[in-house]
Amino acid sequence: MWSYYGSKSKIVRLYPPPLYGKNIEPFAGMARYSLRYFDRDILLVDKDPTIVRLWHFLQSCTVSDIFGLPDLTYKQSIEDCDISEDEELLLGFMVARGAASPQKIVQKFSDIYYGKRRIARNLFKIKHWIIEMGDYREIVNEVAT
Repeated sequence: MWSYYGSKSKIVRLYPPPLYGKNIEPFAGMARYSLRYFDRDILLVDKDPTIVRLWHFLQSCTVSDIFGLPDLTYKQSIEDCDISEDEELLLGFMVARGAASPQKIVQKFSDIYYGKRRIARNLFKIKHWIIEMGDYREIVNEVAT
């Protein structure tokens, strides 16, 4: 939903559809595969606490919350805004496309305008997901895609 280093957004359509009613993404990141097949039971697992926190935050958001985020301009700092830590994390990924971690300053090719619309359009898809912090090696082996 946000721009993230290593996202499969350009190639997710090339992956085969799920074979089972549950998808498990052991490296949650952007969860592009699960977003595409959101109508399944979804388990996201990531060991990066920032990613897990951001997914939990988005699960609690409304469309109004997303559109209420500030519209920042080129070279503006997120630190100039009176927003929560979770909102700061989300905007931190939106101010610099393809970043591996949240940034503070709006880059030339930020993703705020379209990012807010993309997130708002997809919020309903993630409300039922289970998102856990952990290592892929600790995931219980079960029948799933």
